[in-house]
Amino acid sequence: MATGTSRSESMQALFSGGGTSRSRRATGAHDATMDLPEKPTSEPAPAATGWRARLKSINPGLPLMVLNSLLGSVISLAVKMLASMAQPYPTFELVFVRSLAVFLCCMAWKVYKARSPPGARLALFGRSLFGFLSVVTYYVSVRYLSLGKATVISFTSPIFVGIFARVFLKEKWERIDAAAATISLLGVSDIANPCILDVFMQSPTVTLRTVTRAVTYYSEEKRLLAIIFGLVSAVSGATVYIFLRLPALRPLPPVHILTTFSILSTVFATFGSWIFDGSPAAVLRVVPSTLKELLLLGPMLSFTGLIAQVCLATALKFEKASKCTTMNFLQVVFSFLLDLGFRGILRLS
Repeated sequence: MATGTSRSESMQALFSGGGTSRSRRATGAHDATMDLPEKPTSEPAPAATGWRARLKSINPGLPLMVLNSLLGSVISLAVKMLASMAQPYPTFELVFVRSLAVFLCCMAWKVYKARSPPGARLALFGRSLFGFLSVVTYYVSVRYLSLGKATVISFTSPIFVGIFARVFLKEKWERIDAAAATISLLGVSDIANPCILDVFMQSPTVTLRTVTRAVTYYSEEKRLLAIIFGLVSAVSGATVYIFLRLPALRPLPPVHILTTFSILSTVFATFGSWIFDGSPAAVLRVVPSTLKELLLLGPMLSFTGLIAQVCLATALKFEKASKCTTMNFLQVVFSFLLDLGFRGILRLS
């Protein structure tokens, strides 16, 4: 009897387990069926059309760089006119006034309430240092060269941007960008008379003597020094592009980056004036006395510089460094036209 009872219980457990298993499978199948997404009952809404939709679909990187080139030409014209007045404005004063005005605008924007991330501070300092060096050397070259020549020399930077971006950022240098950089180099070789490349192809002793004469004399050697400063500006400006493309700076708002750049440039300009002019107060040696000078220092130099820098930092969030810097060739055209329109000068040699 015990054996029959145990066998009966085993058979009952077997059938009940099997039934439970089948019930679970059935329930699982039912749940799976319930979890399936329902088929859409209507077609998806058509994509928006019209000029607003097309405008939103445009990558803003390159248009912003075109605007940056135009504003850069306006800044160059303002520097040239301020340096050509009866009482010329010193280079460090121009940098100081521009940087101070930009800094005050950024502080009014209240972007700097939050501290910079620790990983971005060194990159912000490097961007500010090389940006200051690029601005100062460019202003010096503008003083002793025509506006178009100074612009062409300074914007050999696409060559250095392409090389630096390839080495440090691992960005591909497209053929069209490399061709544009080569054309830029040929343009520099054409306008530099005597050619800067010929100078450095001489023996080291002759090259050192030539550069020393450029520092000592004011005439044609001064022009050679201006060409050298223009090339230094190009290398420094290319380094700025690399810093702005670093992962540490790309998430930051453009005005945040510009705030650091402007306040550090104000400090650098004060020290530069102290070293080269003998006193930190010399940074404000010339006080504007006419409405024209105020307009040149204010809207044309300072506020235009603010907008141009914001455009640059924003554009580099959307496009590669080598492609963005190619747009700067437009500044050569803008500078020649502005030099001709406002000053009546169009010197190509």
